[in-house]
Amino acid sequence: MVSLVHFVRKLNKDFRRFCKQYHKSARDTSNDLTHLMDETYAMTCEILELMKAMSTMKKDMAHMMDEIADLNMHMAHLTSERAAISERVKSPEEFQKTVLENSNLPKLDICACQDVYRTEAGIIFRTGPMSTPTLITELAAAIARNTQIVNDYFKANNIPTPSFDVDGPATVTIPPHEKEVAAAHAQVIADTQALHNLMKGPTEMVMGIAAINPNDIISLQAMLRFDVAKKFPLHERVSFEYLSASCGVNVTDFRRLIRHAMTNHIFREDEDGLVAHTAASRVLRENRLLNNIAGIMTEELFPGAAQTINALVKYDGFHVPNQSGFSLGHNTDKGLYDELRQYPERAERFAGAMSGFAARTPIDPLAKGYNRAPIVKKKRDSCRSLKKDAHILLVNDSILWKPWSLPPYVEKFRRSMDLNMMTFFGSRERALDEWEKIVREADPRLEMRVYELNPGYVLDIYWRTE
Repeated sequence: MVSLVHFVRKLNKDFRRFCKQYHKSARDTSNDLTHLMDETYAMTCEILELMKAMSTMKKDMAHMMDEIADLNMHMAHLTSERAAISERVKSPEEFQKTVLENSNLPKLDICACQDVYRTEAGIIFRTGPMSTPTLITELAAAIARNTQIVNDYFKANNIPTPSFDVDGPATVTIPPHEKEVAAAHAQVIADTQALHNLMKGPTEMVMGIAAINPNDIISLQAMLRFDVAKKFPLHERVSFEYLSASCGVNVTDFRRLIRHAMTNHIFREDEDGLVAHTAASRVLRENRLLNNIAGIMTEELFPGAAQTINALVKYDGFHVPNQSGFSLGHNTDKGLYDELRQYPERAERFAGAMSGFAARTPIDPLAKGYNRAPIVKKKRDSCRSLKKDAHILLVNDSILWKPWSLPPYVEKFRRSMDLNMMTFFGSRERALDEWEKIVREADPRLEMRVYELNPGYVLDIYWRTE
């Protein structure tokens, strides 16, 4: 009985302990569940706030996309206006005027524009105080503007643009009726030469004339004398050793000569140290007329040019063919034509060059190189056989124009032709007023009409009707 009581008490004690532990565990679980529910509620609130924020962000993004679309349309409109304006802008002053007159453009601080550049994309301007244009910047702008005119003409007419490449065009020819393009082309040549000289400065420019230009003749003379352009095919490359052996010249001196010619784009040296053709060497290879003209310049004129001033001092005032720079330079007492008669190969080359010039007009030019007295006498003699209303048509494409009335490079060419006459014949090119005087001296009844034929003149000398 005692044991049973003891067992019941122990069981009751264990039960109370179990209940106590159970209640404690239940309280802990309830607390954990309450805490978990609190965290879940807080997280749910955060998710709701995030969803609300995302909804707001979505609306903002939609609004932003609408603004971007509007901005793109505005940019396209501005680009169109800018492209239209760029066609008219030639200077910062015009840019200011255009912006002020166009109400559709954004307001700009025009006084802060220092330089305006015209590009394919439109107008680019650099801010800063307005600067005064200088001669070199004006030339650079003019070169860019006129080059664009010429380039646009080439593209519009599917004409290959100039290139140093062997397959580049041999000539750059613009028809006379394309007056704007021809004027732009002439101005680019004049302005690039002027800019070249300005960038070098007067000292280096004069040194270049004295030290560099004669060497251009030396290297060109070598290329012609040895007929280098015909020593290998157009699209092949050869070594200096091969070419020098083909020309019969030691490789050291040959390399010096041809590398100087390369500075004028006659041949080129590739990355492997081999020689290749260029557009200039191709025309030397293929154009016989050019070879003849360049040949008389390097072989006949060059030696005489070095003695022209000596002849001027020695024979001052006589001006006859056998008292010229040519005669002294070639150590002869004969004039050019008499000297060439003794050397058929030289005479043939000279005749070939002159026939090329004559082919430019159906009427042969009057022979040059003689002093005025024989010309006057010849015209007097011819007047005796002239009939009423008879005409003498004289075409002269090298007559001297009024000084400084032509583009600079054309002016230089004309003056060079005049000095060539001095070297070859001790003579000169004549201006229009000199031809008028010759005609009057020949016979007072002769009159002359002048027709301008760019780049020369047609002189119509006719017998005045009584």
